[in-house]
Amino acid sequence: MWARLGESKTWEGITGVDEVFDEVFDNDGALAGFKFYTSLGGRQYVGTASPGAREEGHSLSWNIATPEISGVVTVGLAPAEDGTIVDVTMRVEAVSLMASMAFPFIATAIGNGFQATVDEFVAGFE
Repeated sequence: MWARLGESKTWEGITGVDEVFDEVFDNDGALAGFKFYTSLGGRQYVGTASPGAREEGHSLSWNIATPEISGVVTVGLAPAEDGTIVDVTMRVEAVSLMASMAFPFIATAIGNGFQATVDEFVAGFE
């Protein structure tokens, strides 16, 4: 599961991310950042994801930034008797006037697809 979190295609599946490109890898070949396309209000924006806090095999976070919103996506993994507990959180905030006015819509759109995205990721391991 940890290896899949290091694949750009995994992050392309996150709600609001249309496509991942310009991946950056560290000296060990691990994903160390990327750019992505996202759409809002009929316009396409380029966002960036840079690494946040990480504990190898246990948790990682990506700091995300677009012209309209910024935030953090965090994934935690914990062993369980019958598998792995996956805890995923996303925090976003508006950074522009337009996003501030549309934030209830943005938050609902992200929230509506977020659980399905996590469920799809986890189902790949069952």
